[in-house]
Amino acid sequence: MCRDVLTPYKNKSFIFRRYFNIKYPYLRNTDDRLKWFLKLNNGLLLTQKVSLLESETSFTSMGVGKTRFEQALQRNNLALTHEEVEKNRLYEFDGEWALTVASFVDKERGDLTTSEVLMTADALSEESKSSIKVNILAYLLSRMGKIETYFVAVQVKKFHDQISRTSSLVRAFADVFDIDPKMIERLISMHSMTDVAWLVENDKPLVEFQRLIPFRTFKPMLAAKWAKKYQFPSVAEAKYDGIRLMLHKSGNRIQCFSRRRKNYTYKFPFITNFRDLIPAFSIIMDGEIVGIKFTMTGPKYANVYEMHDAINHNQGNFTFRYVIFDILYLNGFELVKLPYSERRKIRHQITQSIQLAIKQKGLSPGIEIQEVETVDINSKDQLIRTYNQFLDTGLEGAIIKNPQGVYEMGKRSPSWYKLKPKETLDVAISGIIPLQSASGIRVWGIRYAIKKDMNFINLGMIRGIDHEVGTRLAELLILNGLLPQQPKLVDLGKEIEHLGRFSGTHQKMGIEIQPHIVITIDSLGIVRKDERFSLRNARFLYIREDKPVDDVSTYYDLYDYYSSSQG
Repeated sequence: MCRDVLTPYKNKSFIFRRYFNIKYPYLRNTDDRLKWFLKLNNGLLLTQKVSLLESETSFTSMGVGKTRFEQALQRNNLALTHEEVEKNRLYEFDGEWALTVASFVDKERGDLTTSEVLMTADALSEESKSSIKVNILAYLLSRMGKIETYFVAVQVKKFHDQISRTSSLVRAFADVFDIDPKMIERLISMHSMTDVAWLVENDKPLVEFQRLIPFRTFKPMLAAKWAKKYQFPSVAEAKYDGIRLMLHKSGNRIQCFSRRRKNYTYKFPFITNFRDLIPAFSIIMDGEIVGIKFTMTGPKYANVYEMHDAINHNQGNFTFRYVIFDILYLNGFELVKLPYSERRKIRHQITQSIQLAIKQKGLSPGIEIQEVETVDINSKDQLIRTYNQFLDTGLEGAIIKNPQGVYEMGKRSPSWYKLKPKETLDVAISGIIPLQSASGIRVWGIRYAIKKDMNFINLGMIRGIDHEVGTRLAELLILNGLLPQQPKLVDLGKEIEHLGRFSGTHQKMGIEIQPHIVITIDSLGIVRKDERFSLRNARFLYIREDKPVDDVSTYYDLYDYYSSSQG
């Protein structure tokens, strides 16, 4: 294995470069570095190179985490203990776990090639017994030096923060293989980047694989966080706090998929009841499942956390509604390139036909269906009035759309932007304060983090998480293998970005965890000191089980939020 394979990580810390004596030809920026790596003849297939860049190797999904990796390494070095790893990680390697475990290996280089390591990972991912995985991994590690051990540790830990931005990879890939970047962007809204590399490597016709057809999943279009400039005429649509859901139908088959392309039909089996009600042989809809809960004071919109809780526990005081935002495909024709105003007309006709069919047949499909509430906007005053009307009815806000805008799959487009009364942030949990009670472990406090470039930065802490939420967080930590077998209490406040008076860092001894679980929080405002931020009185709102950690709010979202609040 040569140092060239570490090219994607060249922008890591000084300690990383010094430790491995990384020296490369001068490369101006990330795009140039990626192009150099993609062209480099280092014995790797194109798919293997891209899987490294995107952290999509079998090591990231084979069920061997940090603890089992350390167990496998310990079989070759009895002096290695978890306590020693943690001590060295914090005091010698600036928190870098992969560098720390590599330091316990005596020899500098092993005799394994990168391809051998990756092929072994493919075989390990098919093995079900953990003990066998650890044994094979221990043998693999016995043949490795420091550089190979680091490489595998990075893949096991799935350090997305060390990999280049996908946008940079798209540009580099497009340049090296002379492909339109827009085609690649569309392809990766439907397939992984590694799959796209396989298509190119095997000379497959890319046009065929970018076609929008039922049951070929894709990532939907997203709204920008802020308006660059108010433009009229525009359209305001109600913003719900629901679960984004793409509905696909062809013939008698119907399925629904999440914004991350996961099949959610099992979660909402009643969605299949629309099969005979939709007036089309084949169709793809973009919409959202909204929950209505019945309380002593009447029906109210449920938030995402309450909806997931109702789904998981079969609560009877809920009804669900599928709100249709868009029609993207109809009877063999793609509609994404039509302007929004045209798609809106088709959406209205489809929704009316479904509602009429339900009424005429006297059916109760188990879920209501409606078109998203929509208002044409011609001035800023009208926009503010409409927005306030949405809020008065219990909605979360408004999505403002350009009537001439096309549907851009997988992109956060300026053709749409959000209006919300209080900006919320989706953050990753990077540490917990646990409580042990007679009923089991629960989470009482959390440290939260956002992304800055490719790294997570810790913003602050929230304490006093209620019993029900704390218990669910503990369940998710256990289910995802995030709790260390021998947890060690550390000072969670030590690595917080800005230790101001609002950081909430008293009672801060807890357990560090890998950022994986996403929650939504809000605050009373943002405090800025130089280029660092903290939140005033941050408050937990709900868990986002539907959102991957890659989609948490970024430092730049926070900067925009702060700038807008300053006028």
